[in-house]
Amino acid sequence: MKLSTYANPLALLLLASTQQVAGWGQLGHRTVALLAERFLLPETKEFTKHILYGESLANAAVWPDYFAHKPEGRYSKGWHYIDAKDDPPTECGVEFERDCKEEEGCVVAAIVNMTEQLTPPNVPNPPDRSLVLPIRFLLHFIGDIHQPLHTENIDRGGNSIPVTYHGKRFNLHSFWDSVIAEHHIGGRSFQDAVGWANSLYNMISVPTGKFAAIETQTKWKGNCFNDDGLFPDAKKARDCAMEWANDANTFVCSQVFAAYPNPRDIKGEELGGKYYENATMVVEELIARAGWRLGVYLNMVVTGTTGIGKIEKNAPVELPELSLWEKVKEKVVENVSFIPGWAVVAL
Repeated sequence: MKLSTYANPLALLLLASTQQVAGWGQLGHRTVALLAERFLLPETKEFTKHILYGESLANAAVWPDYFAHKPEGRYSKGWHYIDAKDDPPTECGVEFERDCKEEEGCVVAAIVNMTEQLTPPNVPNPPDRSLVLPIRFLLHFIGDIHQPLHTENIDRGGNSIPVTYHGKRFNLHSFWDSVIAEHHIGGRSFQDAVGWANSLYNMISVPTGKFAAIETQTKWKGNCFNDDGLFPDAKKARDCAMEWANDANTFVCSQVFAAYPNPRDIKGEELGGKYYENATMVVEELIARAGWRLGVYLNMVVTGTTGIGKIEKNAPVELPELSLWEKVKEKVVENVSFIPGWAVVAL
């Protein structure tokens, strides 16, 4: 399925509207995918390039948010999150049977589903375009599951909680999805994502980097990447996704609502200053963690091995050749108001 763009004002409005619905925002999802690229084994790179017909991982990773807001993609809306019915800030935790809606599904079940479709013996030989949806979804959902409010039930993951930042109004969910990262990096363009991904790679890979400590990366590995040499099955995929969901959900208690014994008391609060500073550190680590895990998990899905300790230092990612759609959006989206109800047309 190809997203179409028209070089006229209507297209600009359509493109602008989609900025409001992206989990982690385009900046976050692009950065996660670009960072993941630097941890891919050669076989994994070749596999993803083949089934995406050369589409970049960064472009593929943002596509599911557009798709979910079109009539033919509405079935996938519930796949972007899991609603933990816990009690923050006193108690946080995700339980699959309690929190994954049977009819709509959830991000954990979606990761399991996409993993199964991309793992032998379910993969056609040679791999073909039938895998384009599963790979796009997996790229996106591993990003989503690392956003704390994609793992929380309260007021639709904070979507119904208005807050302000420097006097501007947002809802709490979009503040965590987009505002923190965009203000931290200073923009939300493709080039901003490239720069952030390369910076995070150095934080992970350079011995003196912020996330290079053995203790940090051992925590990031958790139990998901201990069985090297095996393709993930449904149980393994679910265990990994639940571990990641619970990791992110801990920040709902320790950061998102930490200062509010009644979480809804955050309504109308100004979230600049100390709240923003602390949240920025959390978001930076979660984006780094998601990118590293995505790369390693893709290696496991495609090759049966994580590639940890075997990956040669990959060159810094560069800005890929942008399609007309991307070029138009990069130029105008900052200056076009959001009009509810519009969606990108697909051909």
